[in-house]
Amino acid sequence: ALSALELRSITVRCTTSLGIRKIKRLWNAGAGELPTAESIPHGARATFFAPVWAKDGWGPTSAGFVWWYRQVLPKPEFLFGESAERAVFGSTVKAVRAHHFAHRYGKVKESNKDKLLYHTGVLLEWDHGKFTTVCELGFKNGVGGYGGKSNWAKDRDEKITELYRLMPPAVKAPWDAKQFELRMTDMPCANLDEFQGWLQYYSNKAELPGERLRFIDPTIVESKDVQVSGRTEADIVRYLLNYAMAERTYDEMSKNCQSFSTDWFGFLTNTRDCQPYVSLVRPFYRRKWENFLFETKQC
Repeated sequence: ALSALELRSITVRCTTSLGIRKIKRLWNAGAGELPTAESIPHGARATFFAPVWAKDGWGPTSAGFVWWYRQVLPKPEFLFGESAERAVFGSTVKAVRAHHFAHRYGKVKESNKDKLLYHTGVLLEWDHGKFTTVCELGFKNGVGGYGGKSNWAKDRDEKITELYRLMPPAVKAPWDAKQFELRMTDMPCANLDEFQGWLQYYSNKAELPGERLRFIDPTIVESKDVQVSGRTEADIVRYLLNYAMAERTYDEMSKNCQSFSTDWFGFLTNTRDCQPYVSLVRPFYRRKWENFLFETKQC
């Protein structure tokens, strides 16, 4: 992701004869030829600009920080942004049931804070009954910047995962803890029972070595039929794109995985009293169902 940036300036911090520190500009964009590498002192800083479209998505014609890893298809694929919606447009597959789940992340030794941190998401069942899909919120580039390691992929612990291989370069960037992305991952689980089996297999309730532990105390919070009228694959992607574009800032208490999964489950199932899983987060929660419905104009 850092290979198509525009160099705008080169600066270096220096100290004057009076002992005052200041920033000296060695080169600015439009100021002629670049200085030679030999003339740039150690400790110089380069400023780069990303393309204008990068603030809205991972591609110039595919706005929206939403991706869909379709790992169970005969030929797995990675879809992202508005191109994901175009890829499934016309599909008659519909979401029929939603399951709100929660777990702590697997660690050999949990700190006191770790014991309070729960990750939540929503599992979708489709009318074809072949596989399910996990929907979740995480740091922007949180998976791409971590080598394509996902708890929902069987090959998570491989040196190069299939997910990372399929990701375009723009997604393989340092994660940004101030913004979020929405993720969809198809699971090799036909229904809730099989999904619970997946959770249990990689949880503290199984006898796994610490490095293979993925989930601690996984639980299904609530399950209901999908009630929203538009529920095709393209509808689902569009709702998530709208939500991702409406508010992009991540906040540990008010805009996180729990606020998203609460909104998503509540919206899909018309559960108006749905609340975040952890009581500590509930006072900060404000329902944002409208964010699924309306497109946000891109600058």
